Amino acid sequence: MLIPVIIGVILGILFRGNFSYEMLLLGVAIYALIPATLVVLIWLIVRLKETGKISPNLRAIVAGLVMSGVFIVVSLKVGKETQKVVIKNTRAYAIKVTPLLRDYREKNGRYPETLKEVEELLPLNFLMKSLNYSNHGDFFQFSYWTDGIMSDECVFESQTQSWLIRS
Repeated sequence: MLIPVIIGVILGILFRGNFSYEMLLLGVAIYALIPATLVVLIWLIVRLKETGKISPNLRAIVAGLVMSGVFIVVSLKVGKETQKVVIKNTRAYAIKVTPLLRDYREKNGRYPETLKEVEELLPLNFLMKSLNYSNHGDFFQFSYWTDGIMSDECVFESQTQSWLIRS
């Protein structure tokens, strides 16, 4: 029972709550796991009424279905929690970098065209979304896209020091 939990945790972290991965897992659960479980439950009830015993093969099938369900639930939950951490880290990075970009502007009279121009910047890490930087002359923006069918763009504006959501 530990193996599906471990695999679910690893894949949940790797896919970081990715919408496509979630839809794949939910599709497997809805269109394969639930119907298979219902069939096996009926089979189990019939076998118990007929023989009063559960065959080893039927036990193995039930165990496989339970492990599959555990994997799906764990992977979805870990993915959602990882996604929250990713968004938190991404937003924290933009806020940490803002003073460095302001210092750059004071020294050079402008914001950098790219983040590569600022040597003191911390590198992005795995638990962050792809963060876009854009210079707009008097201000700069960071932005990233949320996962999902109706993705939103989240934008940090240096003027307001706040995150906006654009649909």
